[in-house]
Amino acid sequence: DPFAWILHVVGEKRGNFPSAEMGSWLEKSIKSAEKIAGAVDDRRKICIETLDYDPRYVKHLADFAGISICLDVGHLIKCDRPVLETTGNLADDVRVLHIHGVMSDGTDHRDLSYMDPELFRSVVEMMSGGRDRVMTIEVFEDDYDRSLNAIKKMNG
Repeated sequence: DPFAWILHVVGEKRGNFPSAEMGSWLEKSIKSAEKIAGAVDDRRKICIETLDYDPRYVKHLADFAGISICLDVGHLIKCDRPVLETTGNLADDVRVLHIHGVMSDGTDHRDLSYMDPELFRSVVEMMSGGRDRVMTIEVFEDDYDRSLNAIKKMNG
């Protein structure tokens, strides 16, 4: 039985607002998330991921559908969101944490040497204790080994 399933709820555009018709988008997204969540024994195993739009919409969808959140720290960094504030606001609902580096040109899903070590430690501390969570290093190929080395350096 999987620990979680990750749900990407997208709209017709990128940015703070995934739709020009936010009311309709929210209504349809909630219905879809509820339908998906209803297909599993434990709906909290469905985790809506923070993408490029305002994370408050993720919280809204998760609350209404009774599902969890996948906090993608790299997406927060890439979109210039307040990472620690957002992490704190969503912490109670986070079941899965995605971490990856973001290069200065905005390229994401890169190795963790591109993540601020203090930010990494703060997020990990905020997500520690209280409940079981999974952290996924969301990088590809050689960036995985570089990420493991970066974590070793960050942890001293």
